[in-house]
Amino acid sequence: PQWLQQGRMWGALVVTAILIFLVAAVTLKDTVGRWFTRLEGRLSPRVHHTVHRMWNNFQEGLNALRSFKHLTVAFFASVASWLGSLAVISLLLYAFGIVLPPGAALLLMIINTVLLVIPITPGNVGTYQVATVAGLSLFGVPKTDAVSYGLVLQATWFVPVVSVGIYQYFRHSAVWRQATETLEEVEREARKAEEPTP
Repeated sequence: PQWLQQGRMWGALVVTAILIFLVAAVTLKDTVGRWFTRLEGRLSPRVHHTVHRMWNNFQEGLNALRSFKHLTVAFFASVASWLGSLAVISLLLYAFGIVLPPGAALLLMIINTVLLVIPITPGNVGTYQVATVAGLSLFGVPKTDAVSYGLVLQATWFVPVVSVGIYQYFRHSAVWRQATETLEEVEREARKAEEPTP
């Protein structure tokens, strides 16, 4: 459809604008910092503090991009993540017997990503299905099939992430307990050493 082609063009423009902004944010850090300083007198202290803090946090996140090695790793990790997502979407479409034209999986991934930027419900339950139904409805897929597909697709992403999170929680909890016990033992030994001998 014509509107879809126009959306693809606008999407490319938005991605390009974001990339230009990121490059400018990395290379013009001092200039932007001076700009925030000049704005200090025009904004209320609370608003200026909030914006300045957000910008500093954003800059700290971009510091990794100053290293070519980190940038390369981040790029290939992102590409691998996108390809993995496309593979899961395509395989599930095949498993459900939903035959769509080439590029449909990519469009579905983009729609899900855009609609799920702002989390509305815990785990995006319900919101995820709305995004999936919206994407598949463009290709005439019935809502019942789209909802079922959305539930299974969300489970394939949600369950592994939660499982790894639970594992890491207990793993780091054990490490934290061990570190705390070691610190307490060191403190006890230090107190004993400070006690005067009879």
